[in-house]
Amino acid sequence: MPVRTLRQRNLSSLPYRGAGPKHQCIYWDAALPGFGLRVYPSGRRSYVCAYRLGGRKRLLSLGRADVLTLPQARQKAVRCLGQVADRHDPHEERRRAGRDLTVGHLYAQFI
Repeated sequence: MPVRTLRQRNLSSLPYRGAGPKHQCIYWDAALPGFGLRVYPSGRRSYVCAYRLGGRKRLLSLGRADVLTLPQARQKAVRCLGQVADRHDPHEERRRAGRDLTVGHLYAQFI
């Protein structure tokens, strides 16, 4: 995938380059390794952070590019990579948080 210096003003002009509708196109940032912008065939864009922990490669979505600014996304990527440096898996923490009990689960258990 291409490596570029990502700037806020050129994010919307980066085109989708893929072999089909199910492929992904990620423009990696030259300034921060592991940080990139994923472009979908529909034109939607989202920030991603790639890392390797315990021999497994992970790609964590940081948020949509129309909601987050580039500096905000970079800060999130730096926090993510900092957690990886401390041997914590941000992807696993997110997955674990999704499995927590909700009010609906507690209500079903109560009944």
